[in-house]
Amino acid sequence: MAKAVVILEAERGGTEGMLHSLHGRKMEPSFAHIEVLGYSVLRRAIERLIQAGVHAISVFTNQRESFERFDDLPGVVVAPSENPWRSAAERIQREMAVLNSALVIMNLDAYIEFDPVDALQFRDRREGAIVRGCDDRGALGLWVADPSRISADDLYAQLHDVEWDRFPIRGYVNRLENPCDLRRLAVDSLSAKCQLQPRGFEVRPGIWMGDGAQVEKGARLVAPSFIGRGVRISPQALITRCSNVECDSIVDYGTVVEDTTVLPNSYVGIGLDLSHSIVDGSTLLNLQHRVTLTITDSAVIRRNKPAEVKDSSRHFQLWTNAGFGEPIQNTKKNAG
Repeated sequence: MAKAVVILEAERGGTEGMLHSLHGRKMEPSFAHIEVLGYSVLRRAIERLIQAGVHAISVFTNQRESFERFDDLPGVVVAPSENPWRSAAERIQREMAVLNSALVIMNLDAYIEFDPVDALQFRDRREGAIVRGCDDRGALGLWVADPSRISADDLYAQLHDVEWDRFPIRGYVNRLENPCDLRRLAVDSLSAKCQLQPRGFEVRPGIWMGDGAQVEKGARLVAPSFIGRGVRISPQALITRCSNVECDSIVDYGTVVEDTTVLPNSYVGIGLDLSHSIVDGSTLLNLQHRVTLTITDSAVIRRNKPAEVKDSSRHFQLWTNAGFGEPIQNTKKNAG
């Protein structure tokens, strides 16, 4: 039975960051743990592996905030680590090297639609120890390898520096390199351009709602759009143009949300006009102008409910390190 190792680098710093720099890779934030239409990219990748018959999956992450749970997915183990690559290599050496089966390794810095069975069969037809997923833009963070040939020294260098056979990815790929890509993933799903499905019920053609979502009388939802679990849409609000409002968020009276993502546990105030943006608590990213705003007036946007964050600087750096520059303090209501 095949096994898998999934590596999620929510931040890159210290020796890990220097290693990425040496390999010509920018130190970018990871968006794979953020919910998109009800589920994170991480969970979707794990479910794709399980559906293909990979039932032993180890997730290594240096994310410092509270991490999502996978109790309903048997065989999934989450291992927090300051150095996910090293911890993954040690686990492979300790538990997997003796297995007579291939190992799927994913560096989850992209959303990739592929068939794990095809990847495993492709590896079986090759004499080389490693095959790597590639699309028309180049190599991706997906490998199938013989675990007995992986040492505990430097897993990142082994996978990136050695020769590997090219496994062509013909399905949809979103590299999640910046917030615009995160927004595009939601749009492409709601527009049926990829296989990613919203988590919820299609209450009307193109209108998806999660468990416990409330749309009050007088609010309007224009397809395609997504309302996540536990969300409340107040009267006279309008959700339109592939917008998604993720779990436990509130859109208050008379606000227009157009071509915008509202991330989990965010409150959007009364009478706002949001367009081409991402809202995350008190942070607003305008994707059209590539500007990050910190809204200091809690009546405009804020966290819906207090959330425990073990390292608040990590949350702050997620957006400031995403290529949008330093945030600007702003309390204006017209956020589009």
